[in-house]
Amino acid sequence: KAILRAAQAAFRLNRYKESVEWCDKGLQLEPSHSALIDVSAKAEANYKRQEKERRVRSTREKRRQKEAETLHKEIQKRGVQIILSKPQDEEEEEEKPTDGPDIEHVPHIDSDGSMHWRVQFLYPEFQQSDCIAKFHEDSRFI
Repeated sequence: KAILRAAQAAFRLNRYKESVEWCDKGLQLEPSHSALIDVSAKAEANYKRQEKERRVRSTREKRRQKEAETLHKEIQKRGVQIILSKPQDEEEEEEKPTDGPDIEHVPHIDSDGSMHWRVQFLYPEFQQSDCIAKFHEDSRFI
């Protein structure tokens, strides 16, 4: 009974591998215990699903890192220096955690190898600004 409870507790805590291990221990002592068989089957299925999700996340993260490295190399190849600085009034504030850069503000490379940048135009005499989120690097204003 204690082994069944341990297996159920591990299952409820999403520790599916541990739950399967407890079920295996219990089934060694009592191979026909129906509750242990049920918990074991559910835990095994959830463990496989959890591992698949972990592999997918890992693959996405590796792909994202590779894209970021490629983008960094392309920016360096074009001789662009990016300097990240805080406005003076924000320096005193505590840094707030972010989920990462806003995807709309990150330069990207299209299938032709051309870069698209976010461009901000400031018109101080009119106290206005314009923004182009995806400005092609070969575009010109005339």
